Amino acid sequence: KKNINVPIYNDAESMLTLKSNYRDLIQENYLKGNKISLSHLTAWVFRFTSFEFETEPNEKQFTRVIEKAIRKFFKITKNDFLWLFENDLSILRIKPSNSGITGEEVRCNFNFNDSKIPEIEAGKTSAVDAEALLSAAGLEVMIHEVNSEITEGYVVKISPESGDIVKTGSTVKLYVSIGPTVKMIKVPNLVGYSRDQAIEKLEAEGLSVGSIVGVDSELEAGTVIWQSVNPGGEVEAHTKIDIQVSNGPKSED
Repeated sequence: KKNINVPIYNDAESMLTLKSNYRDLIQENYLKGNKISLSHLTAWVFRFTSFEFETEPNEKQFTRVIEKAIRKFFKITKNDFLWLFENDLSILRIKPSNSGITGEEVRCNFNFNDSKIPEIEAGKTSAVDAEALLSAAGLEVMIHEVNSEITEGYVVKISPESGDIVKTGSTVKLYVSIGPTVKMIKVPNLVGYSRDQAIEKLEAEGLSVGSIVGVDSELEAGTVIWQSVNPGGEVEAHTKIDIQVSNGPKSED
């Protein structure tokens, strides 16, 4: 009670009861997007506690017992337990000892300056939201723009990956989509070909015909005499190329 700056309880006649919005208060004023490391807290709570075993347990066996003990120690609902604590005991197992251990020794065995990379989903989390999540976790962000089929402005991948434990202040690489790679195509020569041949040549290259305008010309009717992009010029796939087609020589009256 004395260490709480923002009260999360009602104090009436020496009886403490949690406020209805206690989760919001804890999240906003204390957790700030993080969870409490169950491994760190367990080591601290039980630093002066002894456990009896018939034979000396290994780290996995000892940690399993410790986990059950800490769950029993905190008399809170399962939902609150999952919401409040980061169950990292499977990663940061606690090593058993036959002798006592001091608080200083506990601190030496755990790094209290670690951060867990938040959940960021490729294709679903925007770069703006991802940056906010990483900053809230005390991490630096380096953005790499990459071509991808994923919607522009959304995360393609993250390195290290979500869920990894890293040093607070570490730099996380965020790969952000700038859209698919633009395919450039050289425009073929169309002049001198018939209208239909020109259309076929364009479609064969992944292009299409735009406007077709008939103009008077000495060339045979239906012959392409002009194109909007010069042969050899590069354009994006599916670009429309305008052409002018000869109407044929003017008839003499």
